[in-house]
Amino acid sequence: MNPYLLPIIPAVDDILFNFAQSDDFWANLATAFGTSSDVVKATELRNQWQSRNFSQLPPIEVLSGEVLGTAKGAYAVSTNKIYLSESFLNVASSESLVKVILEEIGHYVDDQINPVDTVGDEGELFSHLVRGVNLTEAELT
Repeated sequence: MNPYLLPIIPAVDDILFNFAQSDDFWANLATAFGTSSDVVKATELRNQWQSRNFSQLPPIEVLSGEVLGTAKGAYAVSTNKIYLSESFLNVASSESLVKVILEEIGHYVDDQINPVDTVGDEGELFSHLVRGVNLTEAELT
């Protein structure tokens, strides 16, 4: 694993653990991914996160900025990997890295619990919701 990520991963894990423990888990999941999600798969993820088992999350690979272009990160279903831009990683704050990793985890979760891709940027919405960011009605739609 990239040394820049070593202090970041425990922070991401803590956020996912707290999210899984929260009373708002199901409401926030529905907000991010809609109401037709696979409840069994979502429950499995929640149970794993409540047990601090994050082994199911995709591995993170750092790619050159030329490969990702202007994107800070990406999740690829075909490889089940999260990709981070090296140029972003070199200048990003810890907070920015956590935000982007959670966004890509959101895309992974969407792929796991939904038969079709949710409309919009569900990863960004997921990242906001699990971090407890208050959003306006306009930002939620």
